[in-house]
Amino acid sequence: MRFEATPVLLTREFHESIRRSEIAGIRSGIETARRLRPDVRAASIDVAGGLAAFFGSKSPLSEAFGVGTLAPVTPDQIATITEFYESRGATPRVFVSPLAHSTLTSGLAAAGYAPTEYENVLASEDFKSHARRDDRIRIAADVHEWARASTAAFVDGASSEPDDEFVALLIASSDGVCALEAVENGAIAATAASGRRCSRPRLRWSSGVAAGRSR
Repeated sequence: MRFEATPVLLTREFHESIRRSEIAGIRSGIETARRLRPDVRAASIDVAGGLAAFFGSKSPLSEAFGVGTLAPVTPDQIATITEFYESRGATPRVFVSPLAHSTLTSGLAAAGYAPTEYENVLASEDFKSHARRDDRIRIAADVHEWARASTAAFVDGASSEPDDEFVALLIASSDGVCALEAVENGAIAATAASGRRCSRPRLRWSSGVAAGRSR
């Protein structure tokens, strides 16, 4: 079977839709974290057109998103982001969009930040030509089991930390997110979480349990 991808260009309009959607999802996640784990002291601040979010000192979700996409970024705004994380014992991290103003990257470099990883956003306008129903895929029957399966897939045999499972549980429990699982022989073989915000459906998370990757 062969699929042909529909080309999608990262226009300003599309980028802004992604930014609004991500920030809405992060705000929802903050509220969910406060409900599930008050001890984490989840918090956020609006800064430089984006949102700096804190979900715990070691959480991969603790980062600033959407910064510098609406206007130039000042050194004081970068200092605000830095102080927000360091005062909570977390490493300051900023997600940098390719469409962010150039003052963001130059300002981060001047403040001692360095790139650590790259991330891609994949998009498609075509959900009909190759989508088909599979009875093995269903809405998660138990979000805690879903979170454990997701965590096991991501650590891939390594020992997990309690906060790892909390990240998965947080995603599955947030408003507007639908946790999905692929089940084979009564066991979860893969997980995913989809959300729908700003009129565009989005896949927010996916993982394949080791035992099910070859199927």
